[in-house]
Amino acid sequence: MNIFAQGLIEHLRFKVSNGTATIEQLFDLPLTSANGPSLVGAITVVHDELETTGGNRFLKKTATSSKATDTLKLKMEILEFIIDLRETEKLDRATKAKNKALLNKLVDIQAQKDDEALLNLTDAERAEMIAKLK
Repeated sequence: MNIFAQGLIEHLRFKVSNGTATIEQLFDLPLTSANGPSLVGAITVVHDELETTGGNRFLKKTATSSKATDTLKLKMEILEFIIDLRETEKLDRATKAKNKALLNKLVDIQAQKDDEALLNLTDAERAEMIAKLK
């Protein structure tokens, strides 16, 4: 079953600095925050709870795993997915911004080259172009 579907069926709530958050609300949280709820804060809480219960998130379910540990592992998977998604989105935005800056630079260079080409025309060529454009 999909981790989000399972989390919704179980009505999971995640502890954040100002209370609790649903799965849907996690998507609205920033990655980090100095004084408010964040995804890093939520995953830290789950990680600490998981360590306290003795559950190792790297091990698959065992016969001795408890419902509480399984729930914490599910919360960890959900938070890891959302954090990975956010980091990918952040990288995509940075790449798009970098590409846009490069595009603008290339357009400016091309405009300069076009201006140079016009400046290099002879008087007769410029006059002919002006006459055609009128």
